[in-house]
Amino acid sequence: MCRMQIRVPDDWRGDYLAQIGAARIGERLLLEMGDEYGWETLHAYARSWFGYSEQRMVEAV
Repeated sequence: MCRMQIRVPDDWRGDYLAQIGAARIGERLLLEMGDEYGWETLHAYARSWFGYSEQRMVEAV
């Protein structure tokens, strides 16, 4: 089904496998980071970062 929807179906599988590989590497590194720093620390950082970006957006508007 995916091959039928893409203009270059012969190149699709390699690109797809590369995306899957990159996602798996990202998942592994994220899990390692959670183990190293602690999940609550990462959650706090994410909340802080989103708060910062929201404030910047409010200031820009």
